[in-house]
Amino acid sequence: MDQVVVLKTYSREPTAGGLGGAALTMVSVFDRRDEAAGPVATLAIDDQVPQAREADCDALAYELASEVPPVAVSFPPLSSCTVDECAKTRAAWLRANHDLFRVRQMLDFVASSPPEQRAFLWAAQGGSESGERLMSYESDDVGPNTALEFYFGPYAEYRLQAIRIAYARLWKIFHDHEVGGLQLDIECTPDGPGDICNTTRPGGHHAVKSNMKLCDKAYSTPSQAFDVPRLVLHESMHHMFVPWQNTTPRLSPIMDTHTHGHGALCAGQLVTDKGYGLKKIKHFASYENDREDDCWHNNFAFRNNDTYAYAAATIGTYIRFGYLARWPLEHPPEEQEEGYLPDPDCGTPGVNTPPPGFSDPLSKCYKSNGELVCPGAHGGLLPGDLDIAVICPPL
Repeated sequence: MDQVVVLKTYSREPTAGGLGGAALTMVSVFDRRDEAAGPVATLAIDDQVPQAREADCDALAYELASEVPPVAVSFPPLSSCTVDECAKTRAAWLRANHDLFRVRQMLDFVASSPPEQRAFLWAAQGGSESGERLMSYESDDVGPNTALEFYFGPYAEYRLQAIRIAYARLWKIFHDHEVGGLQLDIECTPDGPGDICNTTRPGGHHAVKSNMKLCDKAYSTPSQAFDVPRLVLHESMHHMFVPWQNTTPRLSPIMDTHTHGHGALCAGQLVTDKGYGLKKIKHFASYENDREDDCWHNNFAFRNNDTYAYAAATIGTYIRFGYLARWPLEHPPEEQEEGYLPDPDCGTPGVNTPPPGFSDPLSKCYKSNGELVCPGAHGGLLPGDLDIAVICPPL
């Protein structure tokens, strides 16, 4: 089996809440040494071919992650997994793959915008399809956490480029399953008594470069739709280095543990800890001393595993479940000539509602004759379906 690639094709019918169950429709076999030559064998699946759905890990994964729109995905090899663990692992991979695509979409939009607009877009929040900002009475983070600035701190061009490189390398790992020249595989609930899964009991770990392990905690969490995709993104970023240059060219590892200074001279109150969780992520993104110096914290933000994982998983989860449909909510402000009178259909001078021709990078909504038009909003495919089933762009 090492010399062949098996491609399984599934179909999913649209439903009111997203997409329905996955039905296997075709199996194709390719020679790994010459995939471009096309399949060496194919089998069309219809009602006449018996299928044991309860044992089809891929079909179960698509049903668990039914909120994920059609998306190109490549699953890494799994080992030591029950059917239930296999389905949950691949559902997490599906969700993480989608979430990674979405945050890269936002970053590419910022990078392709005029330089004078990038800081505004970096701090821009998103909102619902009707243009309302997200909010929650339980957390003030909801709403601000749709902006890239929330995770990575204030805009800087060199940080934007480093973050894009890191996410591009993560995307390559997700589709090539290669980490430092070694093939990535995922092992479910290892039973070795000395394994980290069975000692400190985290959700998972990636201590060995080619082997990611997901522990019991990953399969028992009630938040499968967020916690496990975030975990998969986090673990996949271990053993990664990112080039960046502020004044001096550097190549730095993306890692968990950082030593960061505080106070007036940034050399006092040294703390060495792991950048796990939102509290630490927000600290790296927002710390300033009394002299408004971030003491390098913003540079730790883009070298912290959990920052990347939380940014992609949070934004991606909001999009998957329909909470976040528009980003940015406003266009960058533009200087207006004296005496300018705005078109009432297009907002007011300065920060305004989307002008005619605007195309939302998330939903492909656009402004036409003063009306926001969204593909599929009036029947057919759901908004968001049309802009994600794409051929992966070159890295």
